[in-house]
Amino acid sequence: MKKRWIVITAVVLALMLAACGSARNSAAVPDAAPAAAEYKEAASDTGYTMGSYPMEEPMTEEAAYELDAASAPAAGSGISVADKAYNGEVKLIYRADVSAETAQIDQAVADLEALAESMGGYVEYSDIGNYGYGNSNERYANYTIRIPSEKYTAFLDALNASGSCTVQSISKSTEDIGAQYADTEARLETLRIKQERLQELLSQAENMEDIIAIENALTDIEYQIEWNSSTLNRYDALVNYSTVSVYLRQVARETQVSGSGSLGERIVNAFHNGISAFKTGFENFMVFIAGAIIPLLIVIAVIVLLVRRAANRGNKKEKKNKKSREEAKSEEE
Repeated sequence: MKKRWIVITAVVLALMLAACGSARNSAAVPDAAPAAAEYKEAASDTGYTMGSYPMEEPMTEEAAYELDAASAPAAGSGISVADKAYNGEVKLIYRADVSAETAQIDQAVADLEALAESMGGYVEYSDIGNYGYGNSNERYANYTIRIPSEKYTAFLDALNASGSCTVQSISKSTEDIGAQYADTEARLETLRIKQERLQELLSQAENMEDIIAIENALTDIEYQIEWNSSTLNRYDALVNYSTVSVYLRQVARETQVSGSGSLGERIVNAFHNGISAFKTGFENFMVFIAGAIIPLLIVIAVIVLLVRRAANRGNKKEKKNKKSREEAKSEEE
C-alpha cells in the first residue's frame, strides 16, 4: 500500500510540475518537497484531520500526506489564499437600538410597520403586551426590524420625526466584517479545491481501505463547505439588511427630550412631566389598592372578629367576678 501511494504521489506531483512549467514557459519550478514534508510530519504527529473536524476513521500516514500535499499551495510562493482574497473591501453591519414613548401605542405600532414596509424592510420579531399592575393603558411593544442598509439612516430619521411617538434615545453600532468575509471565501475556495482533488483520487483508488478513507475525507469536506457557505449567506444578510430594535412604551403623556427648546419651554416641559409622573404614580397606587381591597377587607374583618371575641370574653369574665364579689359580700352580711 505504501508503494502504491508513493506512485500516486509521484504522478500528481509530475502533473503539477508539468502544468506549472507550461504556464511559465518552461521556467524553473521550486521543489514542493519541503512543504509536503511539513504536512507529512504534522500528519505523523497529530493524525490527519480536515480543518478542525476529525475524520470518522483516521487515514494512514501515506494517505494523509498525499491528500494534504495535493491541496497545499506551491512551495516558496509565500502568499496564502486568504492573503490573495482580502483586498481591504469594507463590509459593514449596521445596528441600532431605539427607545420611544407614545400616548397611542396602536397608532405608533401601525405607523412603525408601515414605515418599515415603505422602505423595503420587514418585521423580524414583535412582542406587544401589558406591564404594571394590570393597567391596560400601560402597554409596550418590542420590535426587531430589518431595513435595507442603504435606507438605514433614512429610516432612523423618519422614525425620529414621527408624530405618533417621541424617541427618547438611539444607540448605533457599526461592524466591519470585510476580513472575516474574505477569510471565509478563501477557506471555501480551498475546500472546493480539496474536494475536486479528493474526487480525482477517489476515481483512481482501487483498494477498499483507501476508498473508505477518501470518502470519509470527502464527507468532512462537504460538511465544511456547507458550513462556510451558510456563514457567507448570513454575512450577506447582515450586510444587506440592517437591524433596528425598537422599544415602544405607552404613557399618559409623552416625555419631552431633555435639553430641547428654550429655557421657558424646558421649564414648562419639566412641570408637565412632573404632573404626568405624579398622575401616573397616583393611578398606579389606586390600581394597586383596587386589586388588594378584597384581601385587605378580609384581613380587617378577621381582626375585628378577633377583637370582639376577646372583648366579649373579657366582659364575661368581669361580670363573673362582679357576681362572685356580690355573693361574697351578701354572705358576710
